[in-house]
Amino acid sequence: MLGAAAIRASDERLKANIQYYDTLKGIKLYTWDWNEEAKRIGADQYPSMGVIAQKIQKTYPDAVAKGPDGYLMVNYGKLQ
Repeated sequence: MLGAAAIRASDERLKANIQYYDTLKGIKLYTWDWNEEAKRIGADQYPSMGVIAQKIQKTYPDAVAKGPDGYLMVNYGKLQ
């Protein structure tokens, strides 16, 4: 999962019911439900498991970018 070169909406503000799942290579993974805003912007097309952009931004700032909608996205390819 962490090796994928996908850039995905990962902003905490788009998620509900966030639950810790596991740690892989020192990176915490979570599961969640997409909230209504995420569904409105189409983020719910992505898996509901992965990282939280705000947490990743602290240790991998180059992997996080602000999308055109103002929400944070994570480049999973840079999490290595």
